[in-house]
Amino acid sequence: MDSTHKTNKHDWKLYTMLVQDVFGSWLAGSHFFINTEEQGIVTKRLQVLKQWAMYKITHISYEQLVQEAIASLPFNSKKTYVQYYWFKNIVKWVMWSRQHSPLLLQITSTSPVESYHVVLKKRGNASFGLLRACKVIRSVDESYINCASQVRFEFKTRCLIEVVTYSFLAGFPYPVQLLLVDEIQAFDKHIEDGKAMPDHDTLKYSCQFFCKYLLLCQHLFHCNIHGDFITDKHWEAFQNTFSKSGFNVYVSQM
Repeated sequence: MDSTHKTNKHDWKLYTMLVQDVFGSWLAGSHFFINTEEQGIVTKRLQVLKQWAMYKITHISYEQLVQEAIASLPFNSKKTYVQYYWFKNIVKWVMWSRQHSPLLLQITSTSPVESYHVVLKKRGNASFGLLRACKVIRSVDESYINCASQVRFEFKTRCLIEVVTYSFLAGFPYPVQLLLVDEIQAFDKHIEDGKAMPDHDTLKYSCQFFCKYLLLCQHLFHCNIHGDFITDKHWEAFQNTFSKSGFNVYVSQM
C-alpha cells in the first residue's frame, strides 16, 4: 500500500492497496481518498480493511480446519492440550502463517503500487474533481484486470524454447520454467567447474532456492546427472503442485 498526490483538484491524497493473485499479477484491492494524512484517519481506514479481510479470508474457514486437525490427533491428551492452549490464540497463528508465507516474504517493496500510480497519473490530471478521478481509477483497474487475464492464460500455455531440450519443463507454468532454466544453467556451471556431486538422497534441499520456491534446484539437478535420481513420477508430482492453485501453493504449504 502507498499514497500519492496530484490526482484531483482538492489535493486529497489517494491511498491504494494492491493484492497479488495466485498467478503473480497485482490487482487493486482498495482505494480511498483522505483530505489529511493524520495518523488516526489512516489507521481507522486500515482497521476497516483488516476487519473485512480477517472475516472474508480467514474467519470463515479456519475454525473448521483447526477442529479437523485436532480431531485427527492420535491421543486425547494431545487434543485437550491443543484445544486449551492453542485454539484460543488461533487468529494470531493464522496471521503469523499469512505473514510468513514463502510468497509474501518475497514482497519487500511498494514498487508495484508506485508503478500503478504512475499509470494513473498519465491518464488523469490534477485538475479533475473526485468523481472524474474515480473514473480514471476505475479505468486503470480494468486495464490491470485485463493484463491479469492475459497472464493467467499464459501461465499455463506459454513455453520457453528450452522445452525442446528439457521436455519436463512443458509441464510447468511459464514463470516456473524461467526459474528452472536458471537452475539448470547453474547446474551446467557446476559441471564446468568440476564440482563434486552432492551426497544427497532426497528431493529436498536446504539451499535458498529450494526453500524459497519449493522447486528442484541446481544441487538436485546435479544429483540427477546420471538420470536415475529424479523419476517421471517425481516430475509429475512437482508439476501438479501448480495445476490448480498457481502460486497460491506457496501459501497452502504453510
